[in-house]
Amino acid sequence: MSLAGRTSAAHFALVTTSPLRSLLLGPRMQPKDTTTNEAFKGFTNTACPFLPCHTGVRGQFNCLFCYCPLIAYRCPGPYKVFTDRNGIRRKDCSDCTLPHNGYGGAWNFIQKWLERPVVWDGHEQTRRYQMKPPRTRS
Repeated sequence: MSLAGRTSAAHFALVTTSPLRSLLLGPRMQPKDTTTNEAFKGFTNTACPFLPCHTGVRGQFNCLFCYCPLIAYRCPGPYKVFTDRNGIRRKDCSDCTLPHNGYGGAWNFIQKWLERPVVWDGHEQTRRYQMKPPRTRS
């Protein structure tokens, strides 16, 4: 075993058995399904020089999925297909706001499509996501 392997194993044993565990690792995390704190679902990076990178976002701009995890999968978001200089077909998702539409909405959308991901086969889009119209406040 290499020195790096022994060091990381020893470090792991020390951290997980040490009375200082809570100081080193923080409080025990709750599973996402049982926590009432939903801060993990998004944030807005107001210091980003590209904000807003998409127009037409509804709700708080969610930067959590700045690089969409669905880029390699079939998805309903509006995208165009182009061929790069190496002859590889790629998706251009510049017009898609779905991963940015609010904290809860974007999180739920991504989670739904990652439950059963299907690898994108390079074909043009055949079905687009139909967004519900924005709620009007009375």
